[in-house]
Amino acid sequence: MDNELAADNSCLKQQQQQQDLSSKDVEMEISVLAVAGMFTLDLYTYILVVTESRCRGTIGGKSVYEIVSVAALPLDYYNGKAALQQLLGGGNAQKYRKSSLALQPLAPSNQQNNTAPGAELDRHSYTSAKKIVGDSTNSDSRLRSQSQSQQQPAMQKESDIGALQDASLGWLSPQLSKLLGRSRASTVSSSATASSASPSTASIGVDTLAATAQAKNAVNPENNNDSSLSAQRMEGRIIEELTRIFGSSGMFYSYDHDLTRSLQERGKQSVAIEKAPLSLFAAQDYWFNHNIQRQMLAADAHEWALPLIQGCVQIAICEIKDGDSFQVCVLSRRNWRRIGMRYERRGADAEGHVANFVETEQILTVEMGSQQTHHASFVQTRGSMPFYWKQPPAGLQPPPVVVKGDAENASVCALHLQREIDRLGRQVLVNLVEQKGREAVVGSKYASIVGQCVADEMVDACMIRYIPWDFHQETRGMRYETLQQLLEHMQREIADMGYYWCTGGQVFIEQRGVFRVNCMDCLDRTNVVQSTLARFVLNEQLVRLGVHVAPDQGLVAYSGLESTLNHLWANNGDYISKQYAGTSAMK
Repeated sequence: MDNELAADNSCLKQQQQQQDLSSKDVEMEISVLAVAGMFTLDLYTYILVVTESRCRGTIGGKSVYEIVSVAALPLDYYNGKAALQQLLGGGNAQKYRKSSLALQPLAPSNQQNNTAPGAELDRHSYTSAKKIVGDSTNSDSRLRSQSQSQQQPAMQKESDIGALQDASLGWLSPQLSKLLGRSRASTVSSSATASSASPSTASIGVDTLAATAQAKNAVNPENNNDSSLSAQRMEGRIIEELTRIFGSSGMFYSYDHDLTRSLQERGKQSVAIEKAPLSLFAAQDYWFNHNIQRQMLAADAHEWALPLIQGCVQIAICEIKDGDSFQVCVLSRRNWRRIGMRYERRGADAEGHVANFVETEQILTVEMGSQQTHHASFVQTRGSMPFYWKQPPAGLQPPPVVVKGDAENASVCALHLQREIDRLGRQVLVNLVEQKGREAVVGSKYASIVGQCVADEMVDACMIRYIPWDFHQETRGMRYETLQQLLEHMQREIADMGYYWCTGGQVFIEQRGVFRVNCMDCLDRTNVVQSTLARFVLNEQLVRLGVHVAPDQGLVAYSGLESTLNHLWANNGDYISKQYAGTSAMK
């Protein structure tokens, strides 16, 4: 209760500061770097923009940025409209430069003459929101023609408002889902009160909360202040949580490089496609902000619908002898389909999407003097065991529980495995959970379900190999050298799988299959094993490219290289752990 009161006071303080700024007519400046999306709450439609980011390096000569802060600008206000108009009017050039907008402070649009004639804003329709740009938009003809042709905004039922919010935002975090639920309940209650007090409102057909508030004000002005204040408080808290998620949860983007797909997947497309907007070809499973960009995409505004990934991008230059160097990048992209925090999200859903599913790609870039640049990559995945199970957060070490029967679990497991086979090829399932003790109940169930999927021909037996390896037992007493035994055990799979290697558009090797590694959380143990596999493959790649002159000694032959790789993979583990568990990695 105290936390909620503090949050309400914080929101009220911010609103009071905005009102004070408006009364003083002070200008402020906001730097718009990219559009993360658009979304609708009870009071306003917002444009979510990136206002600060840091460059993490380059991949293939194309810069990659990590988001530092975002801002949610209400389109009913001057700065939201100006930002949208500026971004749409900028065209492709806007993607390559920072747009510093000197804007008036937040002030309601009905208090300023900044709306084009006839450009009435409907808070639940992106199509009508586009009217604010009118003929000034030159970056997208479809966008301009739609805004001119549609004269009446599309109306939306009050009962759909909450569903719209939940579909586009509620999945981002449990706290946000909770806030949206409260907001929806408040909206329905307020709307019902207004409808009973003023029957004429329903006949008008305007279903937004703002229209309801106007009707309530006409009937009983004294009630308007309390309900409006409550709605503003709730909306402020939702915005605060949303900006926290996008500003501090490891969000990355690039204007030119598709972070949602691996080098191998991107290598299959033509050179002409490379120049097309990223949103036309981005992989939806890893396009983290896809839900809040659907309205832009529906209007064919692909030029400024910039895909974001949640995960990690770590890039380092590794120096070896004689001044030679190469670049290594560790790039992790989280699947958003079953997003959620540890303990609250375990196992699979009905469509075979699993919790904490992450695709990690290690990218090697080597420039050989005046020769062409070599690119090599190695992809691995991690994810919760793909069947119905849960782990209620009771105590320090809650026991996992298998949910539903074998038939249902086998069916959903097969859905998941077949999807990954179709996408990446043969799946080598490395299960690191304990084979004795509290974890054994789900570890043994995973083995039996995979066996059932193969026996019942739900998946091709040739495309699956299951490898159990009790990490805690095998490395007990800090005996991490036993990881070498795991590598030796998987030599056949490593050799058959290979990696991706291309130079100047010519592909020499393609990766055939993937290691799918898991433990309970798919965090600490998984990250250690994946980093071990990645190091081994990196050594193989350097030997193949002629960079490594001491292949038998491994990467430790070069001072500093091992510590650089440790740093990259440790940071990768920390990012993913914070996103799923809320804390840094333990190993």
